Amino acid sequence: MLKEYRIKKGFAQEEMAELLNISWHHYQRIEIVKGTPSLETFIHIIEILKITNDEAIILLKSFKRVFPILQ
Repeated sequence: MLKEYRIKKGFAQEEMAELLNISWHHYQRIEIVKGTPSLETFIHIIEILKITNDEAIILLKSFKRVFPILQ
């Protein structure tokens, strides 16, 4: 899901990682929901990709193992 937003906005994974000030490998793991974004990183992602509030909630739910309060 995150990958689709990123591609739609024309960013490469490497560009996203640089904008987020994280490693490319960490961003890649976040994108495939195997890595853990901090809340700050998650917020920065939705700001960079201009994700709406409704879309952000859906995206956040994909990280429910990361943010257990959403379960």
